[in-house]
Amino acid sequence: MRFAVDSSVVIDILLDDSLFGQGSQVLLEEYLAIGSVVICPITFAECAAVLSPPERFESVASEMGLIWDDFTPDVCGMAASMWQEYRRRGGPRGRILADFLIGAHARQRADGILSRDRGFFRSYFQGLRVVEPEAR
Repeated sequence: MRFAVDSSVVIDILLDDSLFGQGSQVLLEEYLAIGSVVICPITFAECAAVLSPPERFESVASEMGLIWDDFTPDVCGMAASMWQEYRRRGGPRGRILADFLIGAHARQRADGILSRDRGFFRSYFQGLRVVEPEAR
């Protein structure tokens, strides 16, 4: 089993979020125990941005057990198509292409995604399994 991880879960852990930090840590450990957890370039960058210096995140990600997984042409194509559809439906620019790259990566390269943004992923990436951490 292979799951992608969204920045919301990793940042909860990095910042020890009072509401989701513990639940995100438990969720990550649970999925690491049953398979691999991959991190795409966008999620990696979003997580690195909360550390000082950001370069520390490479070793932190490794310590967390996260595996780098790059984008492939099919991931990029799916993200572009989904973003175009989103904009055609009148979606505001609040959702940027990066969000669609994260979702397409999970849909094409994993069995699901660990995230607190289930509404977005379920709306645009039908069939994508979204697993959320529990709040305190």
